[in-house]
Amino acid sequence: LFGPDNYHPSAEGYATAAMAMLPTLCAVLGLWPESDRLDGSRREDILPVAKAASQAAREAGTEVTGARAPWA
Repeated sequence: LFGPDNYHPSAEGYATAAMAMLPTLCAVLGLWPESDRLDGSRREDILPVAKAASQAAREAGTEVTGARAPWA
């Protein structure tokens, strides 16, 4: 991901950084399509961590993270 001088990013490095930042930046600016946004007011899919981890273990590619709290 670094250029020939091993200090500055390569084109691939810049592209990787842009892919990581673009969704958040567009969402903040209101430019991300509504269908791709998560509705934070919907709490129906939030499970206790133990139950979520058990379900995630059955499906490859899933992960379990804690809910974001106002103080986090």
